[in-house]
Amino acid sequence: MAKPSPNQLRAYLTLAVLFFETAHLAWESLHGGVVSHNLLNRRDLPAISNWWGLAFLPMLAWFMVGRVQSRDPFIGKAAVFRFLAALFYATCLATAFRWGYEATTSTLFFGMILLAVVIPLYKAEYILGFVLGMTLVFGAILPMLIASIIAVISLALNTLGLALFRAFRRRFSADHSPR
Repeated sequence: MAKPSPNQLRAYLTLAVLFFETAHLAWESLHGGVVSHNLLNRRDLPAISNWWGLAFLPMLAWFMVGRVQSRDPFIGKAAVFRFLAALFYATCLATAFRWGYEATTSTLFFGMILLAVVIPLYKAEYILGFVLGMTLVFGAILPMLIASIIAVISLALNTLGLALFRAFRRRFSADHSPR
């Protein structure tokens, strides 16, 4: 069997996400109605319906898979591993929240910021995995807002932090080099 072309792979992955979200919304519809989620989990703030995920998630998948393919057209093992790691992490975070384990939820949430220091969480596969992992509990929009904030923090820490590290290293090497 021949490997699918990059465009076919992108389409298949996007269709898989569309199928996943359609099944999710069908299940919610048959079990009490489609859920809406309030910002910051507060009733006095606006609610976002899970119906938005039907339009948003396939577009996100199409865009993010395209970003991954810009680095590796056939999506290598490293990108798949990063996606699965983010999916697992987000699923653990969502499960801890759903079951009411506040300490675990807080640890995992703030742990993402620490991970953002050493791991480039701004990469598309991390963002897509995180959003999909959180979708069943939080819908699609709220996880994307969180992922966007974490991605900006990660990008800033990884690029600015690396630049500062290099500058300090050059400065230190210049000051203490033998003459």
